[in-house]
Amino acid sequence: MQIFIKLNAEDKELKETTIFLDGKELASYWNNSINISLFLNELSEGVHTLTVNAVFFSGSGSLADLMGLEGYEGELSWTILVIHDVEKSYKVDYRLNEEGFLEIYWENDLPEKIIEKYLVCNSFDKASFINDPKQKSYIDYEYVCGYQHYEVYTYLKSGVLFMKSFTIEKPVPKIHIEEMGIHQLRIYWDKPFANGRFRIEEEYFNVISSNMKDTTITIPQIFGKYRKFDLTIKPQKAEYDKNYNQFYVWGDFYQGFRLDLSNNPQYGLTRKSWGGYA
Repeated sequence: MQIFIKLNAEDKELKETTIFLDGKELASYWNNSINISLFLNELSEGVHTLTVNAVFFSGSGSLADLMGLEGYEGELSWTILVIHDVEKSYKVDYRLNEEGFLEIYWENDLPEKIIEKYLVCNSFDKASFINDPKQKSYIDYEYVCGYQHYEVYTYLKSGVLFMKSFTIEKPVPKIHIEEMGIHQLRIYWDKPFANGRFRIEEEYFNVISSNMKDTTITIPQIFGKYRKFDLTIKPQKAEYDKNYNQFYVWGDFYQGFRLDLSNNPQYGLTRKSWGGYA
């Protein structure tokens, strides 16, 4: 690591500059421009203090000044934090928060005062900046299930940037249909990983229910009729709907029997498109 320091004491002549690291003298200089080389791999991990002590002649012209016994002295110190393997101390993961939404969180050993901001991105180029270094989590209200790739960037005030990423892939719910006696039909589906809202409709856009939070509904049974049900899965909060976070599944059901007669429609029987019967 190169450190460049330029001393400015207006019209005062520099007598000597001494550099200290953790109280130990590193070098002395006799000009206003100082170029210091620090080899970080030779420094222990942790906090170090770099100190510059400068002595200037007073310039008064007195006998003491001429003898070098009169002058001005000043000192400045900087704190240096050495972390040899930032990536090793940096962890990114996910969980469900108490409300059931996807929460991305991260942990690191970096002091908050050296962090400028965080940036969370997904595979669809959605970017969210977090300008509070104390905040180490982000709730993604868009995610319900399926595939998504995330990247978490850490910006340091020094200009250094590093990134950690992970991928989440949770199954899309499947729809199930259960006969509840001869008069009722129960339609239910698996709960997605994170909170969602649901729309269930019968074929030909006949909406049965929309904006559901529950994962089951009971409807009247229709004897002898083939029925196809379409389920749409979206984020629970409508303002986070995107083209990439909506999922569609379907299921079908048939209550009745087959007489194996040529005039099937007369008995309310319908052949499935794939050539079988339920």
